[in-house]
Amino acid sequence: MAERLSVIDLGSNSIRLGIIEVNENKSFRVIEEKKEQVRLSEGFNKNNTIQDKPIQRAIKTLKVFKRIIEFYNVRKIIAVATACIRNSKNGKEVLDLIFKETLIPFKTISEKEESYYGYLGVTNTVDLKDFILIDTGGASTEITHVLNRKIENFISIPYGSVNLTDIFPETKEICNTKNIENFIKEEFKHIPWLENLTQSQLPIVGIGGSNRTFAKIHRALHKWFSLKLHHYELTKNEVFQIYSYIANLSSKSRKNIEGLSKQRSDIILAGMTPLKVLFEITNSNRLIVSGNGLKEGIIFNSLHKDFKILPLIYHDILKTSLENIANLYFLDVNHATRVTEHSLTIYEQLKPLHNFDETDKRILEIASFLHDIGKYVDPYNHAKHSAYLIQNLPIYGVNPKDLVRCSYICLFHENKIKFQQLQNESFITNKQFKELIRLSMFLRLSEQLETCECFAVDSVKIKIKNNEVIFKLFSNNKDYDLETEISEISKSAKLFKKLFGKELKVVK
Repeated sequence: MAERLSVIDLGSNSIRLGIIEVNENKSFRVIEEKKEQVRLSEGFNKNNTIQDKPIQRAIKTLKVFKRIIEFYNVRKIIAVATACIRNSKNGKEVLDLIFKETLIPFKTISEKEESYYGYLGVTNTVDLKDFILIDTGGASTEITHVLNRKIENFISIPYGSVNLTDIFPETKEICNTKNIENFIKEEFKHIPWLENLTQSQLPIVGIGGSNRTFAKIHRALHKWFSLKLHHYELTKNEVFQIYSYIANLSSKSRKNIEGLSKQRSDIILAGMTPLKVLFEITNSNRLIVSGNGLKEGIIFNSLHKDFKILPLIYHDILKTSLENIANLYFLDVNHATRVTEHSLTIYEQLKPLHNFDETDKRILEIASFLHDIGKYVDPYNHAKHSAYLIQNLPIYGVNPKDLVRCSYICLFHENKIKFQQLQNESFITNKQFKELIRLSMFLRLSEQLETCECFAVDSVKIKIKNNEVIFKLFSNNKDYDLETEISEISKSAKLFKKLFGKELKVVK
């Protein structure tokens, strides 16, 4: 029987709720997520005391969350409070009042724990060994140096989007950002290990609403709505351009920026400043936005310690997420694995006919493994459903552009392709689309080798001649004639010639 876990993150700006379901086959999925902006730290700087209005907003939201948790019959609740509660004079009283009103027992986590959970949420879902992690919340900013996937150093400074806006109210409108930037630079000067990273050019991974907004605005400007937010990448120049763009807009104009929440528009510039200054100090050249952070880190920690189903730090991020998806959607793993093996074999043996790189090989491998995932929705025309799921499922260790390319390989391998009718993704050129169709041919041929799903074809040897490519099929079953597989592969001969310029011949 499935068990359920709920995590509540009582932040300085927003309260987040996540509910996951853990199945008997050890797969897990998020079944509910909610976020409400309550600005608990609003007015906090006056006397380090949380004000009455934010407290009441938080209680109102948490009562709603409690009803949702009860509806889902959740076994375990992990509720944590962060910087605003931790740094306030009346934090304990606030949590006591919340418990009295909602019966939700909150634990105030330390700076170290907050940094650790954010790191855990990122390192298990972003395929990087060395990076600088910045988590800008409402009342604090955590910076963590990760080396070889382990925390090397961390620091928490008591300034985030809400209380920085209180200190620098001019950031709500068009303003010169020199004052707030100098203020943050002074704070960063007290971090000795940060100075040692000035020439490292390590990528920066950003979590927290303000940092994720960089990606949301960039995605909206380019109309790249098929791209997921997680693992979204921007260059340093793109980050600076968005920052400058916002600084030169009035509060009214900021509310009309696509990708920027109206609720966040008045605090966004102050919230973006720590990341902007971090870029200047470290000389980093790219930002990777993570959709996962503290809440997900707590979930991963609980999956390991409470449910005993996963290692604390995933050795292979992509493999772990694919295995989880396979279990969730009842994928025939034996068939998927065999098709993947055939795809990679064909890819290698046809290298003289293509110039694909290791990234292309990787997305072919993912598409081959997940090519049947759409059968969970509907076996008929399942390639279309597989393509959609690949773009939207939590597949980690791959950037969103490569996931879209992967989805097209899956879509193309079973559909008749007319080049002039391809959907236009502006980050994929027409030439790249045609290359994806060529890649999809490897998957098409591999699935045809497994037409009967009985593992009849043990191996395939490919010989490339001047005008033709010969596939020779081998089977361990001497009584099996392979005629079905030969017939199926022969159906791809016309398209194969169009894509690779050679006749396709199949023998045994």
